[in-house]
Amino acid sequence: IVIFLILCVASYLSPQLIGKDSAVPYMREALQVSGLPIQSALIWGIGAIVCIVLLAKNYHRWLWSANLATFLAFMIFVTPPAAALMDAQRQLPIRQLSALITRVDKPNEDIMVIGFIRPSVVFYTQRNVQFLSDTNKAIAHLKATINNKPDTVLILSLPKYPFRMRLTPEDYQLLGKEGAYQLIRVKKEKVLNLN
Repeated sequence: IVIFLILCVASYLSPQLIGKDSAVPYMREALQVSGLPIQSALIWGIGAIVCIVLLAKNYHRWLWSANLATFLAFMIFVTPPAAALMDAQRQLPIRQLSALITRVDKPNEDIMVIGFIRPSVVFYTQRNVQFLSDTNKAIAHLKATINNKPDTVLILSLPKYPFRMRLTPEDYQLLGKEGAYQLIRVKKEKVLNLN
C-alpha cells in the first residue's frame, strides 16, 4: 500500500521530477499534456484504496490479485503511450533527419554526429557515421579529412555545437531541424582557421 501511494504521488509529480535533457527539451511539457501522470496516479491510487479495503474486510488472500490487477493496468494503459511519447520526443527527430541525410548527401560525403551517440543514425541512413563526443574531436576529424572529396561534411548535432566550433550561420548551410537536433552542411575549408 505504501509503495502504491508513493508511486501515485511520484506519477502525479513526474513532470516536475524529470530533469532537463537537451536531447528532449520538450519532454516535460509533452508529458504534462499527455495526461499520463494523472492516469498513472489514478491507477496506483485506486490500487492502494482497493488494497486498504481488502485489508479492512480481512480479505488478505485477495491482496495478490489487487496487486496484479494494478500492475497489469499500469502496463496496459500507461506503458505503451509512455513509450510512444518517448519515441516521439527522442527518436522521431533522429529518424526524420536520417531520412533527410539520405536525400541530400553527396557521394562519399562524411556524416558526423557530434555530442551524442545514436546508433540508429547508422541504421536509418545505411551509411558510415562518425560519432564524436565534442567539438575538438570534430575539428580534428575535419582537418584530417580536409583533402578528401567531397569538400563538405554533414553534421547532425544539437544547435550549440556549431556555435562551440565557432562557426557562424554564414559558415554552414542549415538543411533541417527536428526536435532538439539540426542537420547542417559545412565546407571543410571553414575549419582550417579553427583551433
